[in-house]
Amino acid sequence: MDIDFKPSAKQFELWEKITDINDPATLVLSGGAAGGGKSFLGSIWLIVMCLKYNDVRYVVARHTLKALKESTLNTILSILKDWKVPYNYNQKDGFILFENGSKIILMELADLPSDRNFERVGSMEITGVFCDEVTLVSEKAIEVISSRCRWKNAEYGIKPVTLMSCNPSIGWVRDRFVMDENGNPPVLAEHEAYIPFSVFDNPNKQFRDGYVKQLQRLKNQDERERLLYGNWDYVDSNDAVFYSGFDGSKNLVRDLYIKKYDPDKALYLTFDFNIFPYVSCLAAQAFPDEKVIRIYKEILGKPEDKNNRTIKTAQLAAKEFKDHNAIIYVTGDPSGIREDTRSEQGQNDFSQILRGMREEGKTGKLKLSKKAPSVSLRGEWLNSILSGESLDGWTIEIDLGQCRKLTEDFIYGLAAEDGGKDKRKITDIKTGVKYEKYHHMSDAFDYLILAIRKQSYYIHKKGGKGGGTSVPVRPSYVSRSKHKW
Repeated sequence: MDIDFKPSAKQFELWEKITDINDPATLVLSGGAAGGGKSFLGSIWLIVMCLKYNDVRYVVARHTLKALKESTLNTILSILKDWKVPYNYNQKDGFILFENGSKIILMELADLPSDRNFERVGSMEITGVFCDEVTLVSEKAIEVISSRCRWKNAEYGIKPVTLMSCNPSIGWVRDRFVMDENGNPPVLAEHEAYIPFSVFDNPNKQFRDGYVKQLQRLKNQDERERLLYGNWDYVDSNDAVFYSGFDGSKNLVRDLYIKKYDPDKALYLTFDFNIFPYVSCLAAQAFPDEKVIRIYKEILGKPEDKNNRTIKTAQLAAKEFKDHNAIIYVTGDPSGIREDTRSEQGQNDFSQILRGMREEGKTGKLKLSKKAPSVSLRGEWLNSILSGESLDGWTIEIDLGQCRKLTEDFIYGLAAEDGGKDKRKITDIKTGVKYEKYHHMSDAFDYLILAIRKQSYYIHKKGGKGGGTSVPVRPSYVSRSKHKW
């Protein structure tokens, strides 16, 4: 067998991480830019381990078998051909068998409604796993398949490694291994490791130079940042999203909160009321002279912190802006004005917000519509503002690092067939609670922009007629005197 492979420094670092028995890391992510040689090294690792040890079983996985066979499997077979390694590929049962009895098993790790707990892999015994494009696979799938790594490990002294690779994307992989919701590196467990890659880490100079030129020609900044530089703040978008006017290269601004927040100008706090996955709050300011709305920060009332109550989230927001000097407007879902089982008798969500703020030494003034406008119609209007094509010339800027859930909603929140928002539910793997995965923070966004630019919405509703500010339909605000606070 003639092995011709000279790894780059980054590939060698990853190799040491997954093969050194004295290194405690067994759940290892190699992530970052495209073309860095992540999948290539993972494929080599599978082959070398199978050739070195008799009767071991390694899994190569992706979210679907189709994707696996069209990509990672081709890389493995190409390496085997170049190295002149004898093998038998069983296409029917999905495995590669070597002369010493070792196997590379092909596996699909998509979530299936009929097998939410991945019982299809529950009885397996394997030696290690390489999961390519892991951002398309659920955290539950990785946890289950990793727990199956026990075949011949003790006998040979092999680490039970689950190696994962991916390009930057929003989701559990980024949150767990790369950056938390505030953009800071997360605290990894002893058995976890993250090794970032870029195209410049590919040892093949000819490929590297050509691919860099190809990526540099990308006109879309999001794609260029993500694929060329491995920037996890820029991710793929979807053609079927509700917020089609969103453009990360235009709407997302780094350090917006730090650079533009003015404690002496009016602040807007807007709320959407859910117990799970969190209570949503956005903080923003409007600058009429510049015709821009700047969204600085999202405040999450999370169950794990026991803050998923309206009053608790309001307290968090008041603490965040404890030094704010100007008026604070409070807005949000108009349905929160009704008495609700979430609140004390005679109270509602907005009375709880004002109370929570007072307890932290801040006061707020309500700015609410009696009824939220049509979701599909306001979506058209909001997309015109996001894209910079609104009738009145206003635009929206969003803090790239402080508004991650909102950005997720923009990128992954789909439109429904009726033109509204697709609010399908998923089941939390840890608690069993069903909840809407997307459109919580974006609902708060809708109410925020409506509170600031309500007249603009009515101009849009009338088809752009009326001009200026002379709009016959005026917004209706809830009077505080008519309700118990």
